[in-house]
Amino acid sequence: MQTVEKKTRRRRIPRWALAALLLALLSALLYALLAQPQSEVPVREPEGGVLRQADPLDVARITVTRRDGGAWTAEQRDPGELFVLPQGGESGFSLSERTAARLIAAAASVEYTSVLGLPGEGWEASLTEFGLNPPEAAVTYTYADGTSLTLRLGSRSEGTDEVFCYFLAEGDGRLLALDVGTAEELLTDRALLRPLPQPALHRARIDEIVITSAGGGTASWRLEADITDGDALNRWFLTSPVRYPAEGEAVEGLCQRLSQLYMGGWAADATEENLSLYGFDAPRWTLRVHQAAGATLATDDSGAATAVDWPESWSEFTVGGQKSELVDYVLWDGGIYLCSALTLRALLEVQPLSTLTRYVILTAPDNLTRLTVATPEGRDVYTVERTARLDEDGRPLTDATGGTVYDSHVEKNGRPMSWDAFSAAYATLLGQTVTGMLPEDFVCGGEAAAEYLFETVSGSPHTVRLYPFDALHDAVELDGCAVFYLYRGSLAFRPEHDTDMSEE
Repeated sequence: MQTVEKKTRRRRIPRWALAALLLALLSALLYALLAQPQSEVPVREPEGGVLRQADPLDVARITVTRRDGGAWTAEQRDPGELFVLPQGGESGFSLSERTAARLIAAAASVEYTSVLGLPGEGWEASLTEFGLNPPEAAVTYTYADGTSLTLRLGSRSEGTDEVFCYFLAEGDGRLLALDVGTAEELLTDRALLRPLPQPALHRARIDEIVITSAGGGTASWRLEADITDGDALNRWFLTSPVRYPAEGEAVEGLCQRLSQLYMGGWAADATEENLSLYGFDAPRWTLRVHQAAGATLATDDSGAATAVDWPESWSEFTVGGQKSELVDYVLWDGGIYLCSALTLRALLEVQPLSTLTRYVILTAPDNLTRLTVATPEGRDVYTVERTARLDEDGRPLTDATGGTVYDSHVEKNGRPMSWDAFSAAYATLLGQTVTGMLPEDFVCGGEAAAEYLFETVSGSPHTVRLYPFDALHDAVELDGCAVFYLYRGSLAFRPEHDTDMSEE
């Protein structure tokens, strides 16, 4: 027979008893805490202080040795100027004025932003966490009196409201905070400290471009006018591999890209050894740019625009080896620099024949003073005159841009004719483009089938001659250059309503 155990009934502890017990335990714990001797809490300085104060002129030298082995030393040779000493075969250089001023100020007044730890608090065991074992860099300030101060810089703070750099100072047992700006400047790699000059290429001053490839092929363009001429855009010529007028907008785009040529970094001095090392024994391209003397506008420190005069100059850039698919080495102004390969390709790989103008007539109507058309049927001379339009008071009228409004008149062989008829026919001429390219061995010869002479306000004439090419086309000789042909008869100048207006 199975024995069935009786259930036992447990007594519950009254709530008031539990509350009394808990209160007694808390009282005992509080008494124990108050009875213990209190440790001394270190006092933190609420703000920073100064470790060394000196006259900026007394800062003699700044030496930085980084954990990764990089190092540099800068001397103050002239007031406010820091010269980085030559090192490892690399030449020395002066720091930029702004960088030198900041570094000299930091050495003259060595400051900390706050005290992070006092001696004996145990933080010494965590130097690795602060980037101080070993330090990110050792910085030594040397002064004119021969004394010096060495700082050990650590890592940046993380997870704190205040961003700073941990550092220790020689002869000071505290853990200190350095402002991040000063720390980053001191930790800068030597190559990045070097001021990076940039080519002063101005789109409006460029008047000649020469590109030579490794195989000896040359593409060159020349502006055969003054850069200030009103029709300068239409006076560009491709001079190699053929001579022919270039499309102004195409060359303008090339000049614009030249003005944006930028050196992205410094690689090395242009020593004989480095030239060979960086691929300049067999350069891939050479780019030469000529700029006429002229002035450009620049903004001074007050924000005002001032004129800067530039002399006539040549600039030369030689492209050597490649650092990568996106970066090329460029020899310029005695140094080897890094430059965007994509930027260089857009300049150096331009197809010269693609920049030739496809239009036959290059003279704008408002620049025309006389048009002479000679054909087997005869010779006609169209003379254009312009007179200022006057208001009721006899003063010249102006347009929305402030320019004077002119009325145009034309005479054909000395007799007045309709300006509307002339301008409509001239607009047809302006829109005429070439049909195709002549064979390289084609030479214009014999008597021209037609000749157009355009005389201009700016004094730069254009001449167009047509020579028979085949049964359907005429070769176009533009300003003495023949590269294209067009359909025969497409350039005929036939002003409609060619009415003698002398009797009106």
